[in-house]
Amino acid sequence: MAKTPGPWGDLFAQRLAKRVAQPVATLALLPSDAPVNSICWVASRGGLWVRSTEDGTTAWRRTRVSDPKWAARTTWYISSAGSDDADGGSSDAPLRTVGELFARLADNPLPAGVTVYVLTSLNESRLAFQGNNEPDNTHWLYFEGVPTVAATGTVATVTNWSGASNTDGVITGSSSLVPHVGKLLRITGGAREGARFWIVKNTTGTTVRITPVLDGSYSPTTTNLQVGDPYEVLSLPHLADTLTVVHGTDVQFALVSLGTSDNAHGILVNGAATFDGCQLYGVDVNGGGAAVLYGCRIGQNIRSQGEGSFEAYGCVAYGTTIRMGGSATLSNHVVQDNRFNIESGGTVRVNSSSVLAIYNYGAGAVSLEGLAKLYVGGYLIGKDITGDPAMVMIGSSASVVYAHVPTITGTGVESLVGGYERDFADWPYIHPDNGAAAVDAADDASPTEGGGGGGSVTETAVLDDFGVLSVADNDAIVTSFATSTSPVTKSGAGLNGIIGAGVMDPPRNITITTTGFTGAYNITDPIVITGTDVNGDVLTEERTPLDANGNELLVCLKCFKTVTSIAFPAQGNTSGTFKVGFGIRVGLRHKVKWPSSGLLLLLGFWVDGAPDFIPSYSTLGLGASPPNGAIDFTSFPPDGGTTFAAAYIKDLT
Repeated sequence: MAKTPGPWGDLFAQRLAKRVAQPVATLALLPSDAPVNSICWVASRGGLWVRSTEDGTTAWRRTRVSDPKWAARTTWYISSAGSDDADGGSSDAPLRTVGELFARLADNPLPAGVTVYVLTSLNESRLAFQGNNEPDNTHWLYFEGVPTVAATGTVATVTNWSGASNTDGVITGSSSLVPHVGKLLRITGGAREGARFWIVKNTTGTTVRITPVLDGSYSPTTTNLQVGDPYEVLSLPHLADTLTVVHGTDVQFALVSLGTSDNAHGILVNGAATFDGCQLYGVDVNGGGAAVLYGCRIGQNIRSQGEGSFEAYGCVAYGTTIRMGGSATLSNHVVQDNRFNIESGGTVRVNSSSVLAIYNYGAGAVSLEGLAKLYVGGYLIGKDITGDPAMVMIGSSASVVYAHVPTITGTGVESLVGGYERDFADWPYIHPDNGAAAVDAADDASPTEGGGGGGSVTETAVLDDFGVLSVADNDAIVTSFATSTSPVTKSGAGLNGIIGAGVMDPPRNITITTTGFTGAYNITDPIVITGTDVNGDVLTEERTPLDANGNELLVCLKCFKTVTSIAFPAQGNTSGTFKVGFGIRVGLRHKVKWPSSGLLLLLGFWVDGAPDFIPSYSTLGLGASPPNGAIDFTSFPPDGGTTFAAAYIKDLT
């Protein structure tokens, strides 16, 4: 039987009824005479408002309660001519602000992906993305601008990009493109329809420099223009004056403008953000943030620091800086009217066959501070650079590893390597005192001179590309077999592991594993491993068990290319077992130049093509691991899928 409300229940119901206003159609219809703590549903916005007093002001304020239907929607439209009382689900009824969109999404989880079309420039001063979307590539917010067409035409003349010949891309149009410097162009027909590029600078007369041409949206691939290609000049809608993307957020932008030209730090990425064909001003990627940029124009500067990283494909930036802990991967990246700077501890990789191009700047157009690393798998090119003090400056312990000698033209000194003036024709070069280095990535790099004023040819710089390193395997040479009270030698078919007598390239150190059994092992006489080193010369190493009861892993220091025999002395009984494999030490392919300090100076280290912090790897000298030395991967054991490469100084004596 239901209970009849008592007098206190009746009083509560009466007071609650006074606090719940009838739903209203629009925000403007909220009752102004409602008492404090009243609540009201606004139908057009699908949300709950509460009337409250804050800082002495009584007003209706929105709560985080929102209609779940908003979170189920995957397409929205926003326009400065829209209304925040509109439905927002079509271009005929767009919202007016991004803030209203966020309020409707509220605390509801996003669907697989939400696309927001920006129909016009908006009056948003600040956007902060910290919604409930997850950086898992399935939950994301995607903002796409709808550009206006400022002009149309066809390509009249074109010179396409070529890193090999230090050729920048320039075009003229059927009408002058000079008034459209700083605009995005899109090919509208033919085989290259959809390709996009930016007009970077007026070079001479009606000729303009362009960025490398990406062949479509979200594409890292470039294409070449042809005379007659039809184009349209686009003006992008402005989304916001500042942008913040926090951790746990994955947001994507296409064909919009973000930031303002007077703010060098307008865009802060601490989460995950992707930009395609955007105009950006002042980008900072910090604290583990990650940004990917396709065909963007970056005013002011783009920076990464504090374990932040970015990838840029076919972009132009008016300044690029990599700070301590930051990294970048670049393909066909243009720096105009400013410098490319890697501060101490920063790392950059330029992908193969692409360019890093610097134009129209003065001293230190490319500058690396102490411990900075730049790997140029493609071409480092540029024009109109003033080399005072130098076009490229490499500080103490910093290094440039290059696949092709730079071709930067201008006036003055071409490079300063650790303070020494060097023409690019003199590269590779390693400073004898402070470790600054310009390193040829090819194994047949020409030798360097040891000393500021010349000297004997004693060293060169090489890149040792290990490729994918196999996981350590404890029975790859010999599978498990019982101990014997007579001497046993394993050779030929007796080397029955997956590698056996086969080749290990690069060479690896040998491991011997014993199982536990009382008194099974000879701890006096050594086990002798015979094989070949990286050069094919005979290499031997001895290891003796330390525990007669077994349960040991004997780790060799030398790295073998092949194993030809393993001689086991007579053991204590027949109840133990041996197996032989390889470990996590990797032999160097070249004789390393070992400094008097006894510490090998690696000039650079790359994991899966990305620069890595060198201190996480230990090295073994020529005495411990002849003939060339070795690297110990204890802190990052090979996993069978990761590639590794190291740059170091090769001893030619």
